[in-house]
Amino acid sequence: MTPMRIVLICVLMFPTLVGVCSAASVDLAQAYYHFTLARMYTQDKQFADALAEFDKAIKLNPDSSELRVHQAMAFFESTNFRDFVTACEKAIELDPQNPEPHFLLGRFYFTYRGENPSGNLIDKAMAQFERVIELDSKHVFALDYLSRIYVLKENWEKAADTLARVVQLRPSHSDAHYLRALALVRLNKTEEAIKVLEKAVEYQAAGEDHLKLLGGLYLQRRETAKAVEVFRQAMDLDTKGDDIEIRLELAKALNLSRKYAEAVDILTPLTKPPAASKATKEQQIEANFELAKSLSGVGRRADAIEGFKKLLNGELPEQSRPIVQTRLALLYQESREHDKAVELFREVYNSNPQSPEYTMNLAFALKDTGRPQEALPLVDGYLSKHPDEAYLLIAKGQILGALGRVQEAVELLTDSGLKQSDPEPFVLAASQLYIDHKKYPEAAKV
Repeated sequence: MTPMRIVLICVLMFPTLVGVCSAASVDLAQAYYHFTLARMYTQDKQFADALAEFDKAIKLNPDSSELRVHQAMAFFESTNFRDFVTACEKAIELDPQNPEPHFLLGRFYFTYRGENPSGNLIDKAMAQFERVIELDSKHVFALDYLSRIYVLKENWEKAADTLARVVQLRPSHSDAHYLRALALVRLNKTEEAIKVLEKAVEYQAAGEDHLKLLGGLYLQRRETAKAVEVFRQAMDLDTKGDDIEIRLELAKALNLSRKYAEAVDILTPLTKPPAASKATKEQQIEANFELAKSLSGVGRRADAIEGFKKLLNGELPEQSRPIVQTRLALLYQESREHDKAVELFREVYNSNPQSPEYTMNLAFALKDTGRPQEALPLVDGYLSKHPDEAYLLIAKGQILGALGRVQEAVELLTDSGLKQSDPEPFVLAASQLYIDHKKYPEAAKV
């Protein structure tokens, strides 16, 4: 290290060193000199020399908390963690109002915390960062670390509040926007989470993860147009084109928006190599399921049927089978293959006879195939346990009508409708029964 370099650094570091060596009795020139050498050696990774110079500077000014902070940083960079902790604790002892040694200790404990969110080190880190905030309420780095600890501990209320302060201090902090929205979602504050993510987009601080979360929240609220727009933005950010999740979520949004042709264009490549080989098993199942729905939407019913059959013949999770079977059965109904539809609806019903949806689907399928006499016991069996299930009451009325028991059906529907907060569906069903049997005056009265 040349003398000229040392002199230059001394001049440049003078404003900092005034704070480091402030006692009138201290040999400031010597303290500046050793401190500057220590910093230079630290930058050059010559830690033994750096620590020796820090010792000399500290002997000249033993009451300086700042010198201990810089010494601690050198200990840390040299991986001498025991002396690092000692130096931080000494800095705190010399100046309890100095937030920096608390921050260094907090960061150290956080970095080496291990995987246990309730472990001793993570609690130590939290205590240090909380002390930093007591001393400096706008210490954004401490707030950032503290918020991450709250997330790890799943303390979503504190996480959301702390991240709000981070975002206020750093509006462009991308991760803070995302984690705050995630915390709000866990608190069931969907509306606030959406506003946070929309702000991130406004500040140009939104990445793919922000947009995927925002799109998913829009889908939950059935705001499909907004979801489509956001997922398209996410696709634009995915310049490599290998994020399957984005494309899959966009396709779902397009299907819900009845933009089936666009969904087919996006999904078809996902179900073939090389994309299919990169997808997880769950993503492959979802992609094939959504593609079959899209194909049905564009009128390619035969291809859709084959798609659903392929899923049923594959490694489909047991809880997903009734969903796929129901979709396939509905397509068989559209194709007037009623016996196949009944067979599938019966399988679905047998998987959970307590489901009103499964009961109603099978009952209507039997009615549509001219077998209302088989449908009626199914509906009666369910209503014996759940007599107020509105959709099943309407279904029973329609089945009675199919059996020619029109008056009995109308009485059931009108009496049941009077007990409902919204009788309109029952009134419409009763009038439709009269119309189906060409009893127009009676329909008008209803």
